Amino acid sequence: MDAVKEVATAQNIPTQRFPSHASNKVTELQPTASEHHSGNLPRTSQPATQERKARGPRPAPVKRYSVDLPLYLIAEIREKAHRRNCNKRTLILNAFKDAGFTIKDIDIQESKTDE
Repeated sequence: MDAVKEVATAQNIPTQRFPSHASNKVTELQPTASEHHSGNLPRTSQPATQERKARGPRPAPVKRYSVDLPLYLIAEIREKAHRRNCNKRTLILNAFKDAGFTIKDIDIQESKTDE
């Protein structure tokens, strides 16, 4: 931990909080001298031991599933997704839904992390 404190001081990294092993209290590294003077101490609205409440429905967890498809089908999926201005995942999930599989709408929504 001494090395962490030295690097934090040298790099002007703000105060870090760590759970205490002896109790449920939160221990805190001392702020650097520049943090004291600049007022750059981190502000937390909740104690570190409280968990945040969920905000609305969330997509289901995912797992990568590999399947071998003919090259012409892969090309057609890519082209159709491009024409519909959606990603390939959304196109495929909608196809599964249309085929009668249970797919929740929240799981079909596109995100910035999709292709």
